[in-house]
Amino acid sequence: MIIVCSGPDTYRAREKARELAQAFREKHDPQGLAMETVDGSEGLPILLSRLAGGSLFSKKKLIRADGCLEKMKIADVRTLAAKLAADKDATIILTVEEESPNEKTLDALKAAPLFNYPFVAQMGSSFRDWTRARAKTLGVDEKTADLVASANEGDSWRTIHELEKQAAYPHPFDARRDAGESSVFATADAIMAERAGWRSDVEISKEDGALSVAVGQIKSFIEVRDGQASAVHPYVAKKLSQLRLRDAEGRAAKLLRAFLSSRNGLAAGAETKTLL
Repeated sequence: MIIVCSGPDTYRAREKARELAQAFREKHDPQGLAMETVDGSEGLPILLSRLAGGSLFSKKKLIRADGCLEKMKIADVRTLAAKLAADKDATIILTVEEESPNEKTLDALKAAPLFNYPFVAQMGSSFRDWTRARAKTLGVDEKTADLVASANEGDSWRTIHELEKQAAYPHPFDARRDAGESSVFATADAIMAERAGWRSDVEISKEDGALSVAVGQIKSFIEVRDGQASAVHPYVAKKLSQLRLRDAEGRAAKLLRAFLSSRNGLAAGAETKTLL
């Protein structure tokens, strides 16, 4: 059996995978001895090696192999499906894929058998209702939840982050202010990529916070660009890989200079922006 939880809403996809893993543990493996995590990027070989033998501790075992289908050739997909079919559900492969697998891959996996959970980005009323439900579990009021949903529509990661901030510090004024304007992360992204209007964003934000995040973001961008993203969260790596910066090193130098000047009291406000 193979279970696929896929994006583009990777927050909800990963959440579903956690729920499934927890359900497996409660039903089949209370001690957690028949669950294993492998590097899905190794593709078919690592999965076949784990299918070679059963678990010593449970009738079933679960292998978490995120991203295992991303670069797998269709011939390998068919081989995997056949091996899983012969395995008779003794092994469950659970994977989170950043993008939904194509139809050819899904069709080939049906013999495994396949349980597919695609999570498209929610918009409009569905996203508002989802945000309200999450806000209720965190003790955040519905009015604040609606503001957060409106400011971050479709972005589950940022919405959860904002709701947790509101739950930790439920001050009505801050709740309205923070949800109604760009978050420090959105401001940092705008500064890093020099998007239209970014200088105005700096004026209405706490510069040190946005600049420090921007410095971290540009560092991660360079790591992703150079193929050294092992320490970067997959969601962040995917987002940064879609950016096109002409002179990332030069931009990083400016950001670092502005950040250090601001922290050391050498520049403030409009003076800091001139360094960018």
